[in-house]
Amino acid sequence: MNKYIKKSMCTALSVMILAGSAGAAVPALTGTAITASAAASLSISSSQMSLGKGESVKLTANQSVTWRTSAPKILTVDKNGNVKAVGTGTAWITARSKSGSEKSCKITVKKAPTWVGISQSSLTMGVGETFTLSANVASDAGAATRTFRTSNSGIVKMTKTNWTGSFTAVKPGTAWVTVRLYNGLEKSCKITVKKAPTWVGLTTKNMTLTVGQTGTLGANIASDAGCATRTFRTSNSGIVKMTRTNWTGQFKAVKPGTAWVTVRTYNGKEASCKVTVKAPVPKVDDYTNNIKAALAKEAVNGKISLKVWCSGDDLKFEKSRIEEFKKKYAGSGYTFDIKVIGSFGEDSAASKIIESPSDGADVFSFADDQLDALIESGSIARMSDLFSNSVKNEQAWDAVTVSRGSDYNMYAFPKSCDNGYYLYYDKRVYKTSSDLATMDGMISKANANGKSVFLNLANPWYNAGFFFAAGVTIKYENGKQTALVYSDQGLNAAKAMCRLAEKSGKGFVGTSGTAGDNTVVINGFRDGTLAAAVSGSWNGPAIKDAIGAGNLGAAKLPTVLINGSQKQLHSFGGYKLEGVNNFSKYPVAAQTLAYYLTNADSQLKRYQQRGAIPTCKAVQSDSAVKNDPAFQAINAQKPYAHAQGKTTSGRYWASGIGSLGDYIVSTKGSLNDNQLLNELNWIQNRMS
Repeated sequence: MNKYIKKSMCTALSVMILAGSAGAAVPALTGTAITASAAASLSISSSQMSLGKGESVKLTANQSVTWRTSAPKILTVDKNGNVKAVGTGTAWITARSKSGSEKSCKITVKKAPTWVGISQSSLTMGVGETFTLSANVASDAGAATRTFRTSNSGIVKMTKTNWTGSFTAVKPGTAWVTVRLYNGLEKSCKITVKKAPTWVGLTTKNMTLTVGQTGTLGANIASDAGCATRTFRTSNSGIVKMTRTNWTGQFKAVKPGTAWVTVRTYNGKEASCKVTVKAPVPKVDDYTNNIKAALAKEAVNGKISLKVWCSGDDLKFEKSRIEEFKKKYAGSGYTFDIKVIGSFGEDSAASKIIESPSDGADVFSFADDQLDALIESGSIARMSDLFSNSVKNEQAWDAVTVSRGSDYNMYAFPKSCDNGYYLYYDKRVYKTSSDLATMDGMISKANANGKSVFLNLANPWYNAGFFFAAGVTIKYENGKQTALVYSDQGLNAAKAMCRLAEKSGKGFVGTSGTAGDNTVVINGFRDGTLAAAVSGSWNGPAIKDAIGAGNLGAAKLPTVLINGSQKQLHSFGGYKLEGVNNFSKYPVAAQTLAYYLTNADSQLKRYQQRGAIPTCKAVQSDSAVKNDPAFQAINAQKPYAHAQGKTTSGRYWASGIGSLGDYIVSTKGSLNDNQLLNELNWIQNRMS
């Protein structure tokens, strides 16, 4: 016998002997032992649930009980704990033990569900992976019985079938996991099982964020593998904090430093992305006092004198913003004397600055294709770090890239991204996107309505779109202009223009004559002779006034028939920029003003008052801008828009390529191949 058992028996015997010798009855001591091992307290299988009307469930208890309901018109219960929901409302089912102990379950009865949803409609899993699906019903419906099943347990094996459905992918194939409610409603999820992944990758291996910015990572595996569970984690939540960890990884940059965001598959395969978090970019407004101090030192005899050049159309707006600038940066010890001249706009200011920078404006507007020439001539000032960092942080990246030099330094302040063209049209004529698909179709529909489509083939800025679309090489690099228009592609482009010119007076207008593009466009929409026109945002407000905002539409350019195939018509996509004269006597004041005239507030006001499409990210996210047809058209045309500064120079514009278009229109396209090739050969020679 075990020595410990022997010892216990001896101890018990000693107690009994001692108790007996003391005169105490042995049965009393035995009764004490029975009380200590009394039955466990009462418990029931659920304390709370929600049912649908007509649903039945069974409650159980851990000992013999009697059952009762608090509201027979809502819930009934039999002696075995079978509960049925017969009405809607809330009631209690109570179990009472023989000793009088009671436990209750609170049951809310809602209406019977009329539909059931499932958390995933389809999944692709890897062999050995587990997953759980849940079901949902309307908030005013109830269903405690949600039973899951598989259509093929050899492919997907259920491990939990009640309330939620858990299962394991067994082998490659397809199966359906279905949830069924008590009233027969069902919903299924298609499960495709593939082999387990042998590797996992991420959308990028390196990412740089600024404090406060958010990042997103996606994971990928081989196409013949499956993995529904892709879990992301961070190596340091103090630097990078996860905000979503399942399927895609979303996170927020918390403070400067480096952390790794890692994805892990169900079978342990991992990949990581290095996330570098930088300190927030200093904002110009945070340095207002520093700027004022610099202005005070820069002033000559207490005065800062600046000259600003802008277009005549922009003159009134620029003057109003400059008045606000003077208020913002007013300081003791200096005053501003700023003259605004509307004689030199984006088309001419740069050439005047290059010609005589010492006589030019301190701040001037120009088109992005003129930036390289300004840098090469040393006429434009490089931005200070404060403004450069702010511009790169605040402006859309495409605007940043056209505002910097080949040395990657910033030289220009992005002002607007609408120095290009797209299509304006009357919605009363063109009612569907298919109506705008092809130029031939547009001309036919316009002609049927007694109207025309305007595209100035005699303007080289517009007819270049045909040469780009035909595949002609046009580029400007290292001071050399290349435009291989004397080629099969160039001939195809010219013949495409001839096809349109044949329709002159029959739904098509191909020249503005002596009136000018803007006059033809505005008057054409105003008098009802135009149904559509290739133009830009500068005419948007006038077209809207002419036909009404509700009738104004804008879209990317249509396709044109080139060499027997429909080709997307290309365009120039340009930007208007603000520059600072490298010879300005007041460089701090000039750069501060250039930044002010192009910051988010100025861009928003310029959009509201002038219709100029902004480049600032914050303004582009404004609901009015996002829904602007012109903004949408520019973005749609952007893949087919070419930067002028990278493709054309003065040689291109002076080559006579515009005269070719005029020749084509004047002959209504009746030129043969030899005639066109002769013209193209002459034009190309003038460019070389």
